[in-house]
Amino acid sequence: MKSIVNKSLFVFVKNNKNYSLISYGSVRPKSSSEMKCEKLPCLPKSISFDLKGEYCVFMNGEGTIVYLFNLIANQLKSVVLTKQNLSFHQKITCVEIHPHGQCLALGTQSGRIALWYSFLNKEIQMSYLHWHSLSVNCLSFSFDGSYLLSGGNECVLVKWILNKNEPTFLPRLGSPLIYLTSSQDQTFYVSTHVDNCKFLSSSFVIVFKL
Repeated sequence: MKSIVNKSLFVFVKNNKNYSLISYGSVRPKSSSEMKCEKLPCLPKSISFDLKGEYCVFMNGEGTIVYLFNLIANQLKSVVLTKQNLSFHQKITCVEIHPHGQCLALGTQSGRIALWYSFLNKEIQMSYLHWHSLSVNCLSFSFDGSYLLSGGNECVLVKWILNKNEPTFLPRLGSPLIYLTSSQDQTFYVSTHVDNCKFLSSSFVIVFKL
């Protein structure tokens, strides 16, 4: 698994039974490398980075623990999900970090999206977004962090304007969504499905599909 953040390349690798995180100064050949974490607690799932390259967030495969990795200080923090920080909802299915602020978005099996604010503090502030009736499979913040995209097994792309709870929809996409992202200028989105990939304009018009 690889991610490019702030011109640096982060690679998650498996060595025997251990998982590690290595950073490279650039994507160029023979660039310098640095071991960020030699023994991660689990195989990372649903990996997300902030735009500054300060934090990486991921979850375990069971959907019961959220891990926040400080890439600058090489410190790993874990948050076990409880009734206090996830209310009555079931296990999480995906997690996404806000590109600029202290906010995490967590998709759940129950279809709700939990927003954790001030996640670096001991007491996390929470709110919820709800439209999905089935499990939330994927989340993606816009480049400027003003809105959130979500998708799941309903085959519908949902766009949330943060702090307003006013969703807009693009239905009948044919198959469940498993990954979402948006361009830096926010003029188009890409939705990956179980059987194809679609390029969409910001006005929710399908430009083409693969």
